[in-house]
Amino acid sequence: MDLTIEKAINLGLCAHENCDGQGAALFERFVLNTKSDNAEANRNLGFLAVAPTSSVPPKARSDSGNPHVAIGMQSDAGEMFANEDETIDVRTGSLVLLPASVMHLTTSFQSKQDRVVLAFDMEPD
Repeated sequence: MDLTIEKAINLGLCAHENCDGQGAALFERFVLNTKSDNAEANRNLGFLAVAPTSSVPPKARSDSGNPHVAIGMQSDAGEMFANEDETIDVRTGSLVLLPASVMHLTTSFQSKQDRVVLAFDMEPD
C-alpha cells in the first residue's frame, strides 16, 4: 500500500486522538519530508506560543484580540463557537502556550493603538 499525504495526515490525526504522540509525529514527519509547507502537519507537530511583545493598549471590547481555545473535537474553526470554548484574557506580559493541534483562533483586535504579538510554532525535542 502506498502512503499518500492524505492517508498520512489521517493516520497522524488518529494517533493524536489515541494519545500516541510518537506515532502521530512519525506520520507528520513523513508528510513534511514529502511536502515541507504542509500547514496541518506543521501545526500538529508543534506548540503554538502567543506572547504580546509590548504593552496591550486599551481594548475597544473586553474580548478584543483574545485567543479562543476549543474544548473537545471540532472539525473546523466555524464550529468552535457552537461548542464549548475557553477565552484567554491576554494582557501585558501574558504568555499562552498550547498544543498546536488544539483548534484555536483569535478575535480581531480593536483599539485606537496598535499591539504587537509574537506567535510561532515550535517542535520540542
